[in-house]
Amino acid sequence: MKKSFLTLSVVFACSVLCAAPSFLGYLYPSGGQQGTMVRVIAGGQGFGGRVTLLSNNPGIKLKSAVRIPYMGHFHPTQRKYLTQFMKNIYAGKMEKLPVPENKEGEVWRKHPWLDDLEMQPLLERSIVAESLFVRTNPLQQAPSIAPRVLLDIEIAPDAPVGKYWIRLVSGMNISNEKTFFVDGAEQVLEPLYYPSFAKKPEVKAVTGYPVVLNGQIMPGETDVFPVTLDAGKTYSFAMCASELSPYLGDAVPGHFQGILTLRDAEGREVAAADDEYHHPDPVLRFTAKKSGKYTLHVSDSIKRGRADFVYRIAVTEGHVPYQPYRNVSGYKAMKQTYSMKNVPGCIPSVSLKKGLDIKGVLRNQHGVSFKVKAVKGQRAIFELFAARLDSPLDGVLVLRDAAGKVIAENDDFAQSLDLDLCRRQTDSLLDVTFPADGVYTLQLYSRTAFNGNDHFFTLQMRSPQPSVIAVAGSSVLALKRNGEGKLHIYIQRKDGYNGEVKITSPQLTAIGKAVIPAGKQSGDVRFYLTNAPKKNQPITLKLNAEYTVDGKKYIVPVIPAEETMQAFAYTHLLAADAFYCYSIRPAAHLVKKKKAPAKKK
Repeated sequence: MKKSFLTLSVVFACSVLCAAPSFLGYLYPSGGQQGTMVRVIAGGQGFGGRVTLLSNNPGIKLKSAVRIPYMGHFHPTQRKYLTQFMKNIYAGKMEKLPVPENKEGEVWRKHPWLDDLEMQPLLERSIVAESLFVRTNPLQQAPSIAPRVLLDIEIAPDAPVGKYWIRLVSGMNISNEKTFFVDGAEQVLEPLYYPSFAKKPEVKAVTGYPVVLNGQIMPGETDVFPVTLDAGKTYSFAMCASELSPYLGDAVPGHFQGILTLRDAEGREVAAADDEYHHPDPVLRFTAKKSGKYTLHVSDSIKRGRADFVYRIAVTEGHVPYQPYRNVSGYKAMKQTYSMKNVPGCIPSVSLKKGLDIKGVLRNQHGVSFKVKAVKGQRAIFELFAARLDSPLDGVLVLRDAAGKVIAENDDFAQSLDLDLCRRQTDSLLDVTFPADGVYTLQLYSRTAFNGNDHFFTLQMRSPQPSVIAVAGSSVLALKRNGEGKLHIYIQRKDGYNGEVKITSPQLTAIGKAVIPAGKQSGDVRFYLTNAPKKNQPITLKLNAEYTVDGKKYIVPVIPAEETMQAFAYTHLLAADAFYCYSIRPAAHLVKKKKAPAKKK
């Protein structure tokens, strides 16, 4: 699909002095149905200026945006007035109350939502009511996502269905990307907040499928959705929550761990799920024995909650199979590929030298074995790709000689980078120099008792191929007022490559040497835009990493990513779709002046 980047804007009062990354912490809801207008609350930092929406789906358009006011710490007189006003509105009395005279020293908070409360839509009114009547524990607050923006997003009837991303641009600040789904299915949102004195509308049971349930879990909260199920039918409730915000820096264990519980009409628990293999997001599969009304209960495993504990649950009829997450694995396909059915009885040494891939599924704990012919002194790499492809397989590689003696064995090998969504790097790697001519046996088996159709793998056999994986610590090149920007580049070195890595871009000019020195795992590089457009605007960038092996130059793309923290301690590089920069023309002293040609005598 051809990508289209759309920009629609709303002007806010504040101005932004220089380009810098904004932080987009969550979107609620995190998707919508084709042909509808979706009201989305975005929480994060740096949304004080001119707001723009970027998306890789041409059918997603921003119609309006309003900053949600901070409404804490009302003066007692204003709180009393708003409380009575709110009680009247929920009782059906929409007349505006007379505003009492301000006493000396009283400071009333001013905002259209407060001044014209009776004219506000249900969502705005619910936000005001929640700020008035729900006590918050300061220890449960997350300042990084406290500022909020209310977005009205229009999804075209013909918008392509699938998983996309949204970025917000405020002034010249470009945010990280957040996942946003476009669905063909109906969307159901958890009920809005109603104060204890208000009559809550009846929540209708979901009767048609497929459907998507959307909600947020706040501290100690459990959301409940009534659903109607038919006897004899199987239903799947697939939760997407941790995948929306994979790593939370200021929460333990660093992600939202959802639990799904299904109860029958009598309140008895009939099914529950708290994960899907190693995924924190559960999938509950249930075959109904009786027709009737059930309730789906959604909560956090340890009853935490906050605004970015956003979830969506796709409910469908039938058994939904295991769905791997997207992940940047570092896998590069070899020229030869075999399935388990057509692997040679003995892999010759020449094939080992050229490189080959074996793709298969581990159906039993004892594993599979492959015969490999090698010559003395030949060096070979045997690398398992399973966890990094988001397979549940925890594999082990063992190499034995003809007498059965173990030559090499590996369970897990350490990587220098925690890249993307791979939370458990359990893949194996053997780097072997064969001690003698002969036929060797390579065994792959599972470390755990789990196996079956979901436990897929790719086993790569090759001679050493020195290379690098280059990852940027931000997908946004933030330019200063003088047009200068800096990126931190991480390098993962493979198969013994230890030389320097040069970072280049067709749109950027390096300031100094944009080089990660030999032996270093990371470094800063600085650039300015080579040909900045006259109009400042968001533009996409392309960055490459160049390195040389045996006199031959290789060029690989730099992976855009966001350096994120998990649970106050662990750092991950969460891959993004593209690099962005808000264009600023460079200062004169940065631009290298071309020397005029010498005059002929």
